[in-house]
Amino acid sequence: MKSRIFIILYALICLCVVFSNANRWKDKILVFDVSGYHLYLPATIIYNDLGRLTFYTHINGRYFPGGWLNWNWYEIFDQPTGQRLNKYAIGVSVMECPFFLIAHGYNLITKQDLPDGYSLPYQYGAIFSNIFWVAVGLYYLRRALKIYYDDTIVLLTLIAIALATNLYHYTANSHGMSHPYSFALIAAAVYYTDAWYRNQRRNDILMLGLAVGLIVIVRPVNAVFAMVPVLWRVSSLEDLRLRIKLFVAHYKTILLSLFIFLAIVFIQLGYWKYVTGHWIYNSYNREPFVWSEPRILHGLFGFRKGWFVYSPIAFIAVLGFINLWRQDKKLTPVLVTYLAITIYVTFSWWCWWYGGGFGCRPLVDSLAVVALPFAAFAKDVMSNRKKIFHIGLVALVVILSGLSMFQSYQTERNIIHSENMTRKYYWKVFGQWEFSGKYGNYLLDKQYLKEEHERRKRQK
Repeated sequence: MKSRIFIILYALICLCVVFSNANRWKDKILVFDVSGYHLYLPATIIYNDLGRLTFYTHINGRYFPGGWLNWNWYEIFDQPTGQRLNKYAIGVSVMECPFFLIAHGYNLITKQDLPDGYSLPYQYGAIFSNIFWVAVGLYYLRRALKIYYDDTIVLLTLIAIALATNLYHYTANSHGMSHPYSFALIAAAVYYTDAWYRNQRRNDILMLGLAVGLIVIVRPVNAVFAMVPVLWRVSSLEDLRLRIKLFVAHYKTILLSLFIFLAIVFIQLGYWKYVTGHWIYNSYNREPFVWSEPRILHGLFGFRKGWFVYSPIAFIAVLGFINLWRQDKKLTPVLVTYLAITIYVTFSWWCWWYGGGFGCRPLVDSLAVVALPFAAFAKDVMSNRKKIFHIGLVALVVILSGLSMFQSYQTERNIIHSENMTRKYYWKVFGQWEFSGKYGNYLLDKQYLKEEHERRKRQK
């Protein structure tokens, strides 16, 4: 019960932060990457112009979706077909669609704001969509954890994931990115995966197909997650043999689930075909992966965007795989493998720091998986007879939650730089409430940035 109440409180906390900071984000939400994720909705629902996007010049002059870059066509590229390609995946628009329709209906009825897809009600729609889906993700994560852990462990895990990581930042302060949606969908997929293997209910595997399909079109690189449902609790050749036997026994239901998955993925494939003439198209073809030079140590421990630096609770969670292995040896291998592949892929991209933001935002997607070893760790700690360990764990979660929320505040006020942090700069501004600008000489220098771009060129 306490864990259920926390989800409601979390959504309310995020809403309070949104309304208290309204003057900071108004007309600044649907910019940069978010503008690309959002673009499909006005293009189809309002302007009926998904191919040419001719309305964009008007929107660009009023709302500046390219932000300070001031591009005429932000990440929109002319194609040989005569159409224009939006680089960003379509899935966020699919998830946001109900809230966009509500905002559009409100605008048409009240006539207080322009029904152009970008005015204030649509911005609120994007925010409410973000918070709603994160709450849904926490709901599914809670259901998955409740099967194996008591409510105290579940509550601690939810707090750790929702507040002590940068999921909080991308829910309360930085809206409209793909990562909170990916978190929610992966949480749902984890729940339905475990539920189907326990009971073989038809509805569970159909919902799993839906969730995995949405995972792919929200952020195609997360297709690697598909290995988790397939290999759930497979740790030996005998397990694999039994898994194949199970699939054969339920092949009709599995084929139906696969059909749902493909139908969802077809939304993205259909868009690519319509705009580029190709069913499968790499819209990021100018931005390579540098497979031979992954920046794993930088991405995990570096002060620029290190996952363990800006979400230190994640380090504890990863260590929790030791506890999970002791508790469930069949589940651990696929989760470790998935996370290892995800980390390698994430930090092999040329822009391994992923531009502006707080911490390592791509790994927000995988927090529902990371929650499982953290819960295993918390269970072992709370099983200790000495109360000091219980108090220590609770204190740690509370302190790291406070740190994460405060550093999110710092990021929003440019105290923590969105891209060029260093160890020296981090400690100079640690705990500061106001931006001073006097430590700018401690940020990353031009030579370092030049070396990173040279790395990108080597892959080309």
